[in-house]
Amino acid sequence: MRNKKVKMLAAMLLVTVLLAACSGKNETTGGDTTPQSASPTAAATPLKFSMSINGGDNPYITKVGNLANDKYVQEINKRANVELDFKVKSHKNYAQEMQLMFASGVIPDLVLDAGDTTSPNIAVAVNSGVFMQLDELLEKHKAELPNLMKAIPKEAWEQEKVGGKQYGVPVAYLSNGLNESLYIRKDLLTKYNLKAPTTLDEAVQVMKVFKQNGMKYPYSGREKWSYTSTFIYPFGVATNRWNVVNNEMVPDTIRPEMKEALAFNRKLREDGLMDPETLTTSSTDWTNKIKTGQVGMFTHVPSSFRDWNEGLKAHVTDGEFIIIPALKGPRGAAGAPVSPLISASIYINKNFKEPLRALKFLDWLATEDAQAFLSYGFETKENFKLPTETDKLNEYTFLSTLRFVRDSTFNKNTIDLDPNGKVLKDFLANVAPKEGYHAYKVPSDLTAYKKVPELKNNDLFYEYAAKIFLGQLPVDAFDDYVKEYKKRGGEEVIKEATQLFKDGKLIKY
Repeated sequence: MRNKKVKMLAAMLLVTVLLAACSGKNETTGGDTTPQSASPTAAATPLKFSMSINGGDNPYITKVGNLANDKYVQEINKRANVELDFKVKSHKNYAQEMQLMFASGVIPDLVLDAGDTTSPNIAVAVNSGVFMQLDELLEKHKAELPNLMKAIPKEAWEQEKVGGKQYGVPVAYLSNGLNESLYIRKDLLTKYNLKAPTTLDEAVQVMKVFKQNGMKYPYSGREKWSYTSTFIYPFGVATNRWNVVNNEMVPDTIRPEMKEALAFNRKLREDGLMDPETLTTSSTDWTNKIKTGQVGMFTHVPSSFRDWNEGLKAHVTDGEFIIIPALKGPRGAAGAPVSPLISASIYINKNFKEPLRALKFLDWLATEDAQAFLSYGFETKENFKLPTETDKLNEYTFLSTLRFVRDSTFNKNTIDLDPNGKVLKDFLANVAPKEGYHAYKVPSDLTAYKKVPELKNNDLFYEYAAKIFLGQLPVDAFDDYVKEYKKRGGEEVIKEATQLFKDGKLIKY
């Protein structure tokens, strides 16, 4: 267990530095005196600005090196009359790199982050005044931002607000809230004459057959239970959600159903059905295991359906994944937690001199022409073919990364060009609406969390859960965790969250 005093000191230092950063130190590269105009391309001088993004550890970005030299970035610069200076963060170490960025006070003009203002990567900075309030700017100039306003749902703008104030631009959203799906090897089901499982017990039997026939990891998940909750959701809980129990807003991590789920996952590991490295496997290693044919089942976003299949076929010629309905648990629960509406947001450094032109750049990104370029590259729709080779896939993934303003469910420009597209659309239309765990996500900036950051970040839970999963502690140690959670200040956290719920300030997803 990490030293509590050290963590508290680190948290206090971070907030202190963030507040200092608000005084003026930033990485602003804008600031030219060109009059703000109706569109990015109308200004004579290109808008220069820096922007941090998660690079997803994409080999294409590594190959290019300086993205200022990339052909797609240069084309965007030309079409939108901008000069983009991307600050690429490592996907593997993203949280740490974001913390270091804010602690340094050298903050890009624009910051892109997954989720909304409750994201742990961004919440402290928002509350410390690092970013610009956009309400007045948006209200005054919304007529000059027609594409952006049309592209982003009104509900997303509302959910992005903090204390009634607009700080982020919710550029990416989910028109379908079920953003985790269960993948399984269809070719293996056919080979071994198996039916796709519908319950936990059926899944165990399928995985046993996979194991008996040489499958190294019948199921594999990712570090800290990320895309690892296939066998948690069916118990009616999730590692990052809350629900009402006896008129209190309670974290799922302390409910008895979570103890059941941990016991079930532990048994899967003991029986060799779940990857023993599940809680420590990085995104890169996990992806490699799946695409090289070592994994029989896993959970991930449905929009990556084609990417997983193409990656598998590159190593296993007849390999094929399908998406199946979520497994039903002992009380009938099924499906991943319904995701928040906002999947990514962009924040503007409060010291940036050209916020309106930055917003107009986002407005340009929302146009049909920009979306077409970011979908087809330098090809026309008629000539465009979705790539299958690994290098081309990595390149196309990078191009898609630049499509900041979007419906994250799928790309409407390319979905019908994808042989797998019909399967994905059918799943989203006919399966996804019938499942999904509806719960609350409590903000990470509760006052009570300041005293116990290990509860905010779920560190205490992850510590106990990992030891139970690995057999280092008995399952009944979960009861000790619940007691310690409350003893450390969890009761105060629950009390504050409950009051927010009673005041109608929590959103149920």
